[in-house]
Amino acid sequence: MEPFWLGVCGVALFALSAFASALYHGRGRRGVEPSPGAWITLRAGGAHFRCRYISANRGRWVVTPLTVVGAVAPTRLTGEMLGMFGTAAGVAVFTTRVLGAEGASVLLAAPKDARIRDRRVSPRVRLEPALSGALNGASVRIHNLGTRGAMVQGGRSFTHGAEVVLQPDGTVARLTGYVLACEAVGTEYRMRVLFDREVPLSFCWGLAGGDEASA
Repeated sequence: MEPFWLGVCGVALFALSAFASALYHGRGRRGVEPSPGAWITLRAGGAHFRCRYISANRGRWVVTPLTVVGAVAPTRLTGEMLGMFGTAAGVAVFTTRVLGAEGASVLLAAPKDARIRDRRVSPRVRLEPALSGALNGASVRIHNLGTRGAMVQGGRSFTHGAEVVLQPDGTVARLTGYVLACEAVGTEYRMRVLFDREVPLSFCWGLAGGDEASA
């Protein structure tokens, strides 16, 4: 009888493990979804696009028309595109494809693999002490700066997806981009900004007064 009961227990444990795995992976496949109005960045080959999320409808994402940023748009959009959008938890990365148009909107295949990835999406240089600057004219401290983004902190709150211009003090640079996330830190706000175009890493090192990038 003992081998029989061992077999029963083994089957039960296997079934329980499979059920838990199904729940976990099923929940993971649902992934995350942008907030209405949030900016989405899409890449197809060398082309770089931006659009705003509107809603989800029957397994599709409805977004605003794609705007080309920093590259010439291909004549046709086919195949998979790499997408990215900001959430309060970090940067979500996913793959999708353009299904077509519906009125003045564009339809994307709702991704099943959207995941919150590492908050940092590019090499960064840590600025110690923090460098003063302005974000849309509001005073901020720049804690780190990289080829594609920055972490800044100041007294003004910005909504996710807000278009911004970051101007480090002592330079004539105007780094355009948008806010990926904004969180309250005491009486101030900490923002993660994603730039529209890459910034030379040498420029970031120069602001740090050295030539080593921090992890």
